[in-house]
Amino acid sequence: MIIATQALDMEIQAQALSFTALEARLRDMPGGPASILKTPSWIRWLNVAGTVAVGVGLLPFLLVQFLTPQMWMVHMAQVGVGSAWLLYGPGMARG
Repeated sequence: MIIATQALDMEIQAQALSFTALEARLRDMPGGPASILKTPSWIRWLNVAGTVAVGVGLLPFLLVQFLTPQMWMVHMAQVGVGSAWLLYGPGMARG
């Protein structure tokens, strides 16, 4: 009885460890946690808006080369950098 049980166990292990069985099991497995790599569309649009805000924040540094520095340039830079922080925030928190 014990010998028959051991033989049955060895046969089951041999089936479970054959290459065809392993390849079939690998084909049936999902590809992995690829859904984390898919950025939702609303975060994508926030990232686009954040990039525009970075451009607005950096524009006064370019304008000061050609125009006399004025206070509106400081406010423009502050609004651009602050907006970039707010707009990039959800994407950074998700990451």
